[in-house]
Amino acid sequence: MADYDVIIIGGGPAGASAAIYTARAELRTLVIDKALTSGALGITSKIANYPGIPGEMNGAELVQRMREQAQSFGAEFIQ
Repeated sequence: MADYDVIIIGGGPAGASAAIYTARAELRTLVIDKALTSGALGITSKIANYPGIPGEMNGAELVQRMREQAQSFGAEFIQ
């Protein structure tokens, strides 16, 4: 296994947000999560009025966007 500066348990909104900040700070970041739709947000069918997200989407799409943003800074996600 590789060395990481930060290991985050849980890839929901809090974990993904933490991964964005740590990866942007150039800390080698690993997020360990059950699955994209294992949390409450991931199984929510309609999200509206979320900051920075115009319109509506389902929770799995929102979590996926958060993960993609964290990954764009170098964070890694595993199950």
